[in-house]
Amino acid sequence: MTLPSTGFHYGVPFDTYRQWPAVNVSTLKPMRKTPLHCKWAMEHPRETDEMNVGSALHVACFEPARFEREFFMGTREYDGRTKEGRAAEAQELEAAAGRTYIRKKKGDAID
Repeated sequence: MTLPSTGFHYGVPFDTYRQWPAVNVSTLKPMRKTPLHCKWAMEHPRETDEMNVGSALHVACFEPARFEREFFMGTREYDGRTKEGRAAEAQELEAAAGRTYIRKKKGDAID
């Protein structure tokens, strides 16, 4: 991968941006505890359902052309603890076709 030059970079795809060996404000938040916490967080990136919802909201508001291409909003509710629920989840994930899946929950709520 080619490293970016110093300075501001506009129009960089988010996936490319995330691959750069650099820090951003979210990466530095664990530094409030200790530098070791920051180093550990950088070496062990995490992705949660809540982070996916936040990313989807950001894209929907600020980059709507990307939304349908990158995110799939669940179409039905299910209980993932049951056999039927696991089958429904498998169908939803298949329909997502590699996009980030945002699960529909009871009522109008999402994961």
